[in-house]
Amino acid sequence: GVLPLLSFAVLANRKNDLAIYEHGSFILDLDDAVLERLAKNPGNFTVRNYAAKSKSRSLYLSEIVNAFGISNANTEDTFIQIVKALYREIYSLNPYAKNTKATLSKQSVAIRQAFLTASEPDRLLFEQIPQIIGAEPIYPETKLSHPDASSLALSIAGYFRELKTSYPRLLEVIRKSIAEATSTNGELVAMRKQLQGQATNLEGRVLDKNLHSFVVAIQRDELSNQEWLENLAMVTLDGTPARSWNDEEINLFTVKIHEMGGALKRLQALLYDRLSKNETPFEAIRITLTHPDGSEVVDVVSITEQEKSQISKVMNSVTEQIESMFGSSSAGKSALLAWLTSEDTAGGNSTTEQG
Repeated sequence: GVLPLLSFAVLANRKNDLAIYEHGSFILDLDDAVLERLAKNPGNFTVRNYAAKSKSRSLYLSEIVNAFGISNANTEDTFIQIVKALYREIYSLNPYAKNTKATLSKQSVAIRQAFLTASEPDRLLFEQIPQIIGAEPIYPETKLSHPDASSLALSIAGYFRELKTSYPRLLEVIRKSIAEATSTNGELVAMRKQLQGQATNLEGRVLDKNLHSFVVAIQRDELSNQEWLENLAMVTLDGTPARSWNDEEINLFTVKIHEMGGALKRLQALLYDRLSKNETPFEAIRITLTHPDGSEVVDVVSITEQEKSQISKVMNSVTEQIESMFGSSSAGKSALLAWLTSEDTAGGNSTTEQG
């Protein structure tokens, strides 16, 4: 009918001092989708008037505008314009920044949570946020000096910056972890160049699926430096983008990248050793030995086609006997692998996982 259209026109005309809620959630933008829902279910919407302002609150809002550099606002602009700008800052955070607590102060975490859960923007901005950072709530009758208002606004802006820079700080952790794990230059551009040189030498020689994916990721020239770093992190953590990590996954990445870097360095050393002997091309296999106490030993071994052929001539009859002894080829090979492992570890009972 006509009434919802008239209501929408009033809301659009007074968008600077009227706030609209749908099912109790603050609506940032009045667009066609909101109009359609308003026309169909007007009972789902409520409106609040935030036009009335006290001197102290006006001063506080003015300092918020200055501290955040809100470009579409001035000292005469309204509460609704300003609070929408702050909400957009929070909503623009990626999933990691919306959930992490790593490297964040308790105030930043509390401010983020308050914006994500608050249903009353006036209480949020004038009462909850000041209290979170240790200041008094700003009631209409509160007396607030200009220095205090400026200090409060700058503090809030600082905590917002802490939230916005949480993901870049994660990328720094990733960069340093990769550099440490691969023993390469810590500076991103130099590290990328060095790793790409190593990956080129290893091309076609890596059989382990995870290590092969890592080597391929290193060689992706079409990506920007940040995209390249993010892609390496994603490949290391089994396809989970860094933008979506939780704090536990940061620790898991640190463990996995050191395993990956260790395997890469061993394979690189193996390559140089083979090349120094002028040997023919070889295949490399990463082997992990897991002991009963949970400890693991990871190594990279290699074999040339000529060595394969020579060993096969010796082992064919042996494997046939073992297969007959254990009833199947897979059972016999597993037993043989376990025996070789136990011999290699001086009689220790261990299991092997071949990459």
